[in-house]
Amino acid sequence: MYDDSKLRNEIVQIVYALIHSPATVTSPDSVNERQQSNTDITQSSNMLPITSDPLFDPCVGNQCDVGEVCESLKNEKVVCILDKCNTPTEAFQNMALGKMCGQSSTYNNEHAEYAVDGLTNTAPHTQQDQSPYWWVDLGNIYNIIRIEVINRWSSGYRLHDLDITFGTKLDDMSMFSHYTGPAVDNEHLVFHRSRYTEGRYVKLTITQGPGILHVSEVFVIAYPVC
Repeated sequence: MYDDSKLRNEIVQIVYALIHSPATVTSPDSVNERQQSNTDITQSSNMLPITSDPLFDPCVGNQCDVGEVCESLKNEKVVCILDKCNTPTEAFQNMALGKMCGQSSTYNNEHAEYAVDGLTNTAPHTQQDQSPYWWVDLGNIYNIIRIEVINRWSSGYRLHDLDITFGTKLDDMSMFSHYTGPAVDNEHLVFHRSRYTEGRYVKLTITQGPGILHVSEVFVIAYPVC
């Protein structure tokens, strides 16, 4: 005959074990911790989305500052631009073409505007100055993506120790890039920035003079600010 008291004791032990088992203990704190953990994972996923294969999207792994987004350029480089800006759907434009410009001096009627006339068989030409320079006024403030310089077809070695600066005023310029050189005839130089650069003026200056500045064409690839 089975002992009822023994059966009751076994049932009590089983119930006690279930109640006090660590796997079944669920406190409000542990629930909150799991919920917070899930929230953190969701937020982290939102902050660093994996949108595509890094082999085909150069923006993956190139993090921008808060308020910026990464844009992939046709040359496979990337640039960080303001998130609130509306990037134009068309290709970035040469905003220097036909704009007002000037230079430190003029030799033989070879004026500053020859660098923004869209032709590579014309060129501005300074006299021999201590620090010859050339500048262009884009007319408005733009987000500058890159600056390209096509060197003159002859005496190209004169292009060296070149500071390329930008700014909202000609008397308040910042460094965009520096080219040591010397360049060669007809050389096409391309200068990039890793982030958007707001500016209205672009200036080229030979810092190790005396020297002569003459380039065939200057392109300022940019789009309007918001």
